[in-house]
Amino acid sequence: MTLLSFRNSITGEIHVSGSPEGYAGEEWELVAEGADRPDPAAEIVEGAWQVPVAVLQQRQWARVKAIRGERELLASTPFGVVQSDQASKLNINGLVMMAQLQGASFSEEFTLADNTIAGPLSGQQMVQLGMAVGQHVSAVYARARALRDEIEQSSDPASVDIESGWP
Repeated sequence: MTLLSFRNSITGEIHVSGSPEGYAGEEWELVAEGADRPDPAAEIVEGAWQVPVAVLQQRQWARVKAIRGERELLASTPFGVVQSDQASKLNINGLVMMAQLQGASFSEEFTLADNTIAGPLSGQQMVQLGMAVGQHVSAVYARARALRDEIEQSSDPASVDIESGWP
């Protein structure tokens, strides 16, 4: 069905209909014809369907958050790549605390993301591993914040390159 879009010249309301019936008279103006709404958020602007920039910005930011979540999951350390999901970060933080409390007597084998073993790690090495994970997560969030700023300032958010520049 071909959609017709009418704007009320008094209220500014836009109605979309498959028929011109009920839209006769001076108060209704045909503003778009023959195009189905291409997107649920699209509005008629100057006779054409357009998705508001704010909606496009929100969608692009949602994509960035998804990438951020993926990038946060693995972190490079001096000892190899480790898992850095929430549960893994809790385990790493616990081991770092143990290393700090035990001092020179700390010794721990650590399973990397590829299931190989690093270590045994000394207390100082365990702290280095924990710091590397924290720095990785911080860098991932910094990249996401920079992208959010770029998206919010853009009139064409889809043109913002959200794939590159991640740690």
